[in-house]
Amino acid sequence: MPDETSDRPLMSVVVCSRNRPDSLLVTLRSVLAMRYQPFEVVVVDNAPSSDATRDAVLAAYGEDPRVRYVREPRPGLSCARNRGVAEASADLVAFTDDDVTVDPWWLDGILRGFRAAPGVACVTGMTATAQLENAAQLYFHLASAWGTVRQRRVFDLAENRLDSRLYPFCPGVIGAGANFAVSRTRMKEIGGFDEALGAGTPSAGGEDLEIFMRILLSGSRIAHEPSAIVWHYHRSELAELARQRRAYGTGLTAAFAAIVLRVPRARRELPPRFLHVVLRVFALRDRVKDNPAVPQDLKGMEFRGMLLGPWLYLRGRRRIPA
Repeated sequence: MPDETSDRPLMSVVVCSRNRPDSLLVTLRSVLAMRYQPFEVVVVDNAPSSDATRDAVLAAYGEDPRVRYVREPRPGLSCARNRGVAEASADLVAFTDDDVTVDPWWLDGILRGFRAAPGVACVTGMTATAQLENAAQLYFHLASAWGTVRQRRVFDLAENRLDSRLYPFCPGVIGAGANFAVSRTRMKEIGGFDEALGAGTPSAGGEDLEIFMRILLSGSRIAHEPSAIVWHYHRSELAELARQRRAYGTGLTAAFAAIVLRVPRARRELPPRFLHVVLRVFALRDRVKDNPAVPQDLKGMEFRGMLLGPWLYLRGRRRIPA
């Protein structure tokens, strides 16, 4: 195994965004301040309603050879991520969102994850809370499993299984879409992101959970590397948080519908465990119930989203051109 401080391959960082130029610029400043070398940044502007993002990126970083702006006209985060993979120059492609700042050593942690074991096709990192200033942010922090996994570990379907009857259908345990990286070669082999999932589609989410499950079910490994840290700015308005929690509900069951339709093994193994997965999700949400500072009525919205997820996924599939 090569020394972690030498023999660093080129990495591509893909940041997908839609109509949030100010937030995006904050993310890009942190990305461009990373210690890792060499890397490139691909900004994917997903079905924007104006040229504001393009103008902001080009004004700030148009002369920086590390930064490349591309416009993806098809709406949906999976479309944007697939475009980012196609545009990337490197085989190791790291993804983060436009509402985070990344640690200066983020890509060093990502590389450490890829070198953790043979056959690692995906690395997830720690997504920590950047700000706790109001009830909405506190709710997300308490209800989410983000930032709770602190041990370095490898996941697969053999000796590195989680000791859980739900595995590998475990939302929020393996990683989050704001902080992960993939092998472009392996992504091409398994078919890329499902373009009926993700923000901007009827399902509104689930593309990260689905790709993690599909990578494991394909026989590859995922490494969780807690030193690969990003800091996430949770929604600060209750209305935004409510929409986000509903999207988490629809995205969860949409991802399950997708994996059942695409992977025969999932058709055998997931349905008997489905109720246990849902109960685990609500067990996580119970961490907010005794805190009077946070809203208590969002679990119902998330549950109603779960009921709609499979139907919304099928709607999204019908919108994908043949």
